[in-house]
Amino acid sequence: MPEEEIISFNQYYSPNRILVITYFNKLVELHCPFPVIFKENTLNFKKNEIVYVTETGLTKSGDYVFKIQNKWFDPKHFKILCYQL
Repeated sequence: MPEEEIISFNQYYSPNRILVITYFNKLVELHCPFPVIFKENTLNFKKNEIVYVTETGLTKSGDYVFKIQNKWFDPKHFKILCYQL
């Protein structure tokens, strides 16, 4: 995803964290870097490869994107790995 499609954050967002609702309906705050595992092959990563999200962002349309190794990805490509969830 091109860098110019990422918008700046307002007072409710932080590029260093996300809020996640767990399977048990618990709200948890995750701070970067946090691990994710790819659900499918992409141009840069293989299925089941574990990498770390270093920054979060929002697109102009309001969708979350995650920065991994200086590239922006849509969260649909991976699953968040969090052991305290």
